Amino acid sequence: MRTTNGWIPTGTGAALLAALWTFLSGTGAETLAADPGETIVYGVYRPVDLGGEQPPPKDYYVSMGTRNGVQKGTTLQVFRKMATHDLVSKRHQVDLMVPVATLKVVHAEGSAAVARLDKFFPEDEAPSIGPRAVMIGDFVQVSR
Repeated sequence: MRTTNGWIPTGTGAALLAALWTFLSGTGAETLAADPGETIVYGVYRPVDLGGEQPPPKDYYVSMGTRNGVQKGTTLQVFRKMATHDLVSKRHQVDLMVPVATLKVVHAEGSAAVARLDKFFPEDEAPSIGPRAVMIGDFVQVSR
């Protein structure tokens, strides 16, 4: 159907458009995790380096906040899911959760927090991962 403003979707097109709108109008970071109990790094930001003595720190945005007991100063552990494969039977064996780093929270609100790198997990105490960095999609939990 055509109107003076353009096309109005009908039938299957309208249903697909409605489904897409429902998906895209989620509440933000919570919709990124595969499971409601999983919290992840959903963003990384580094300001432009203007030539100071030290490069500006990276900010890591995580999908947990004050509602999860996170506050300024909280230490978070970062893990990466690493798939392992059985080369004999040529199939997926198991997913390992490999420790990557710890982050310190610098700001927290309801369901999100901003953290900065505290330290990387020692290379000699964990399986090799690449790249050696905190990445979008890495899993996060409060340090115990």
